[in-house]
Amino acid sequence: MRYIGCLTAVLAAAALSMSLSACGGSSNQAATATSTTSAATTSAAKYPYALTTVTCGPAKSGLDLKAITTKGATSEGMNAACVTAMAVADAYQDAPKQPGKTFIQVTANSTAWACDQRQGNPNPYIECMNQQDTREKLQLSS
Repeated sequence: MRYIGCLTAVLAAAALSMSLSACGGSSNQAATATSTTSAATTSAAKYPYALTTVTCGPAKSGLDLKAITTKGATSEGMNAACVTAMAVADAYQDAPKQPGKTFIQVTANSTAWACDQRQGNPNPYIECMNQQDTREKLQLSS
């Protein structure tokens, strides 16, 4: 009697577990697919282009200015990147410098940019990074 009661309980638990696994497996797979699709759509909408490096010419400091942007390789995207890079380079040029410190935070077009000196090959350069989209950068070099 005891054996039959235990066997019935084990079979009932196994049936319930299989039922819940099948139910949970289907909905989890659907949720994962929806989540992945949503993430891919969001990522594509936020960053529609690969990174493009644009040579913008000299900044007012006389240093060569390059923009690294997600705005695209179209003439409109590259122009917008250079206009922004010039504004940031001007803000960097006008910012007060502290002896011994290379990091400077500037604001251009209501966006914060973090600028710091990097070691190039062979000469150092200044790199500023957009604090809202860290893929957007500019470089000032000699």
